[in-house]
Amino acid sequence: VDNTQNTVISSAQSFANGAFTQANSAYAAVNATNIIANTLTTSTTTANQVVFSYSSTTYRTSKILAQITSGTSYQATEILITHNGTNTYMTQYGDIYTSAAALGTFDSAITGGSLQLLFTPVNAATTVKTSTSLIPV
Repeated sequence: VDNTQNTVISSAQSFANGAFTQANSAYAAVNATNIIANTLTTSTTTANQVVFSYSSTTYRTSKILAQITSGTSYQATEILITHNGTNTYMTQYGDIYTSAAALGTFDSAITGGSLQLLFTPVNAATTVKTSTSLIPV
């Protein structure tokens, strides 16, 4: 009887582990196609430089984690953006920086069917690195 119970338990564990592995594979596949990383390096303080853009007809919502570097000053922030096909709606939160003030400002806009994350740096030489999760329409 003990051997039968062990076999049933082992079979159940194998099934559960297989289902877990399958779920993780599906999750990884979805994330592999819906997470993008990008880097913008500025050389001027020109307003609204494009950090990255994506199809506004394919994706409705994005969550962006941004790291900004200028010299020995650093900033990190999170940004949520959604849109209705014409206008973007954005909130920025969790700002932390090592200098006395933020290293720049973010905005967003839809131009020609693409949603753009825009950045205006305080200093000319600034690097913006982003990791973005996208949710389809």
